[in-house]
Amino acid sequence: MRSSEESFELARNDYRKLWNSLGSVGNFKEAFSNLVERYNSPNRSYHDIGHIADCLEELKEVVYVAENVSALTLGIFYHDIKDTEIESAEFVKGEAKRYKWPKDVVEKACRLILETKHDAYDSSLGIDGKLITDIDLCFLGKNWFVFLENWKKVRDEWKHIPMDTFVEKRLVILEAFVNKPEGMFRTNHFRNLYEAQAIRNIRRARRFFGAG
Repeated sequence: MRSSEESFELARNDYRKLWNSLGSVGNFKEAFSNLVERYNSPNRSYHDIGHIADCLEELKEVVYVAENVSALTLGIFYHDIKDTEIESAEFVKGEAKRYKWPKDVVEKACRLILETKHDAYDSSLGIDGKLITDIDLCFLGKNWFVFLENWKKVRDEWKHIPMDTFVEKRLVILEAFVNKPEGMFRTNHFRNLYEAQAIRNIRRARRFFGAG
């Protein structure tokens, strides 16, 4: 388990590489601090900078097949920066204007962020679209104890709603992935690594929480 300090360092190092690849104009420390501040706000338990660091680690295993590494990395960094994917994409556009990021990279990054809604996938995004959605879901396929810890963190972010309501809505979301005719994961890499365990975790969660 990575410490919060290690997650911070990993994210900062990768953000520095991204910053340079984008030819950014402005204050790196300001941009990164703004990102970390939002991810580490008091209402974040799961969707924090640790989650982003985890996503970046997964990306390293498949980056060699990415079509646009900068857009994909930018999408990963900002896909949960706000409460919804649409808001997150709009936030990136604002940062892009401030720091003079390339329009084509930003446009694709925003489309990749919207892809993490997991409703209707955009095939025109190619392998990058498949990678960002698989990376976003792969933590469902970790071992049961990690899955359960992540469940608790997500619950903490939704502690304002009754437990029964949370469990019901959470299981509906997760079981929708299990029931996809094409499968949960879109690349062989992530499918082979995580799909079987993710299905076991989600089915066990229903039994464990006594819903249904």
